[in-house]
Amino acid sequence: MELMYYGANCLTLTTKNITILIDPITSEYGPDPKVAADVVLFSQLPKQSTQSNPDFVIDRPGEYEIKGVTIDAVAARLHTEEAEDKQDGVMYAISHKDLRVLICGNIHPNLSEEQVERIDGIDVLVVPVGGKGLTLDKEAASDLVRQFDPSYVVPVHYEDSRTVYPVPQDTVEAFLQEVGSSDAAREDSLKITARDASEETTFIVLQPRTK
Repeated sequence: MELMYYGANCLTLTTKNITILIDPITSEYGPDPKVAADVVLFSQLPKQSTQSNPDFVIDRPGEYEIKGVTIDAVAARLHTEEAEDKQDGVMYAISHKDLRVLICGNIHPNLSEEQVERIDGIDVLVVPVGGKGLTLDKEAASDLVRQFDPSYVVPVHYEDSRTVYPVPQDTVEAFLQEVGSSDAAREDSLKITARDASEETTFIVLQPRTK
């Protein structure tokens, strides 16, 4: 499995048989990377359309199995939603060959016991860290890291000097300082198998790609 990052909450998750595009960039955040994908996942519906034309789109809760990948789409309260019973967001637990990745999206940090039980056993946690009212901040993101104790943490939605955020985001360094991991690896992509999972958490900063 390989993860690549494009800015904001946009990533691709690729296996031998499938490419999944997560939260495609829209024009309000910068140029669409125009990634070819078999499946597109939306953690919340975008305000503007994207140029992605996949075979399959998932934007609501449910359980899906596509080309050897299992996608558990779990309803979640967005960080901007005040009502505890409102759940307009979606988290995605993606499983392939005993490896499990959680895509948080812009969720509220207070998860229910039912949500935690459903998405537990995470090997890779992809979590936004920029804060400022747009998404989780460094404190809330670090709380999720402690809660799930994954083998790998991939921070997203941080200031990268390229993505056009409507509100300036905190740097990834602010999050890394919060979790005490100033020596996090900087990589173009994360390639991982189930054999790479460990009890110690490793922080990986993926450099945003243009295409």
